[in-house]
Amino acid sequence: MANINLSDVELSQLLNKAIIDSLGEGGRQRIVEMAMKFLTTDSPCDSYGRSRPSPLKEIIHDAVRDMARTHCRALIENDPGFQAQITSIFSDASAKMFAGEQREKLVEAFYGALWKTFDR
Repeated sequence: MANINLSDVELSQLLNKAIIDSLGEGGRQRIVEMAMKFLTTDSPCDSYGRSRPSPLKEIIHDAVRDMARTHCRALIENDPGFQAQITSIFSDASAKMFAGEQREKLVEAFYGALWKTFDR
């Protein structure tokens, strides 16, 4: 009797082929349909009424977000004019936040956060 030596990868490939071949054309078609439905269907709503986008939408959203992040990072790091605009907007927003009624709200919020931190 001959010994047959197969690597884990080879064994896995042979098993996958045997399973796929045993399904027949109808079984393979059904698997493709189920996979496509899974990839394109949003998940059902949770108890808060929120649903998650389909896996395919998540992949596309992730790719777009990553591309936007890369572009924005390059713009912020390499464009002095853009940096100046961001600095100006941040300075104006900070001044507004620390002025008048907003300042008092900020002090109260900061006090509340500190109180919670030390009141344990």
